[in-house]
Amino acid sequence: MPKVSIICRTYNQENWIEQAIESALSQTFGDFELIIVDDASSDLTPVKIKHFSDPRIKSIKHPLQLGHLESLNRGILEAKGEYICILDGDDAFMPHKLEKQVSFLEQHPEYGAVYTHIETMGEQNNSNVQELCELFKTMINKPQRTKAQMFKECFGTGTFLAFASGMFRKEYAFHFPNHLLALGETNFHLSMLLKTNIMVIEEPLLQYRVMANYTNKWANPIGLQSELYFILDRFLEIESMDLFKEIFKTELKNLHTPLEKGLLPVLLTQIAEKEAGKMHWANYNFHRFISVSTNYNVLKETLHLTYAQFSKLKRGPLLDNASPIKLQKKVKKYKRLFYLMLVVSIAFIIINLMALG
Repeated sequence: MPKVSIICRTYNQENWIEQAIESALSQTFGDFELIIVDDASSDLTPVKIKHFSDPRIKSIKHPLQLGHLESLNRGILEAKGEYICILDGDDAFMPHKLEKQVSFLEQHPEYGAVYTHIETMGEQNNSNVQELCELFKTMINKPQRTKAQMFKECFGTGTFLAFASGMFRKEYAFHFPNHLLALGETNFHLSMLLKTNIMVIEEPLLQYRVMANYTNKWANPIGLQSELYFILDRFLEIESMDLFKEIFKTELKNLHTPLEKGLLPVLLTQIAEKEAGKMHWANYNFHRFISVSTNYNVLKETLHLTYAQFSKLKRGPLLDNASPIKLQKKVKKYKRLFYLMLVVSIAFIIINLMALG
């Protein structure tokens, strides 16, 4: 059985697939299998894959395009290695990548995954590409963070790991839900953090390609919002209140709700309602929580709420923060403007009448 399974997913990458495969075959650590999943490429990608005859290569070609997540799931299903890593068809491994990551996981059984920093590659004479290269390196190439800090970055759905730089134990090879097109990697990172620890080797061991026409085509407002709700729900799975307190230590300073595990959904509601894009989820999450009668009673008894206070809390920020005071101020402002314009108009009419007389 191979120690490592490398899953290379590719689609119409005839210009780079050979470099990707060669970077795997040139590793200083040789105990691996390379599973290439071709997602129904229509260019010369399949032909170039066939140029390689290394016995460690297993090639799979989808007759119809199934998408990058299904290609990943297919590769994981076929993997026989103790460890799994991802190699996209337009990226490349540095020669010592597998060796260093296997060595770390062998010596640290308390870690389920190890990621690395990245080097970027792309058109040198394209200023937009070079700007993106620097942006991605700034986002990814950060020092090792605590588990709580990693959780917090997932709460903002920010990119803090280069997925293709990772290696993880097969026991944590969670299925990738096909509906999470934009935030699938964030969901995977959360799944890992809920079960194990993640290390980052502060050395670029992956060459990450940046394309001139790079866009996040999955980040349409409606789809992204629904995926965000799915991600926020994952924080309700946190078992340790000590970890929860560490993740949100800044936000919890301003809350008066008791820091009890049974009230975690309420605490998350109060944290999320203060952030743009999360208020609707916060309101829905609170209603979902109090829909259980026992939760409703615990909440009222713990917080000693009067009905008026509970009613205010239930309405949430979307209704309660639409302050009537602010509305009154706007009305007064426009009333003053109306009266001012009315006075000016009357004065103008009088002046014109006097001039005619």
